[in-house]
Amino acid sequence: MSSAKRRREMADFLRTRRMLRQPEELGIPRGLRRRTPGLRREEVAAAAGVSAEWYTWLEQARDVHPSPEVLQRISAALRLDPAECRHLLTLGGYVLPDSSGGLPRAESISLRLQRLLDQLEYCPAWAMGERLDVLGWNQAATVVHGDFSMLHGIERNALYQFFLV
Repeated sequence: MSSAKRRREMADFLRTRRMLRQPEELGIPRGLRRRTPGLRREEVAAAAGVSAEWYTWLEQARDVHPSPEVLQRISAALRLDPAECRHLLTLGGYVLPDSSGGLPRAESISLRLQRLLDQLEYCPAWAMGERLDVLGWNQAATVVHGDFSMLHGIERNALYQFFLV
């Protein structure tokens, strides 16, 4: 899935979740003339601690790069359940949080393993993490399957590449 398509999916996801919430859930009085179903963008942005303009850019699928912390604050503002929060992080291009509920952790391979991959000069080779994220590869793999260094987050997952690209 291209990053533009993922941004559109994130925009749609945020918009629909925002419309499902009522202002009273955030302690905001409804007011007499409310035209917006659910929460306003400004209300979500204020609750998440981001600017209204920046949050609007997220819902417009502009090329902004929210951190996992910001996405978690937005999910808290929208009162998303844990599955919806994980989905939002995935749409943001981040690896799913571990079972302890912490932030996504970065995985990497040792320099020794990377040297071994590089020695397999004519054989495409990858090293993968426990969730099948591609952590290392050699030049032959780049020639055959493209440059993984240009991919980020979920795009670098082997299952994602196999089934969705």
